[in-house]
Amino acid sequence: MTNPKKQTDFSPDLPGTGFAVRPAELILAASPKYPVRALQSGKEGYVVVGYNIDKNGRAITPYVIESSNKIFENTALRAVTNFKYKQKFLNGRPVM
Repeated sequence: MTNPKKQTDFSPDLPGTGFAVRPAELILAASPKYPVRALQSGKEGYVVVGYNIDKNGRAITPYVIESSNKIFENTALRAVTNFKYKQKFLNGRPVM
């Protein structure tokens, strides 16, 4: 009789390494507040933000990748710092 494989939410995402990875999963997102000056002047825009995720699942070190107008950047960066992720694991250990 063989033992069934233990089910986990890890997958071998790093081919050839044998490492089991569970990617970070977004569990809390925050929308940026519309800048008052942009609202008053009828401006619309977008911001593409990059960031890292720490071992506690918090979005850290946000930075602007692309923006249609600087007026939107600060609120977008502040919103990202409120994102929360389920931790990323590598071989059962939380990683950044």
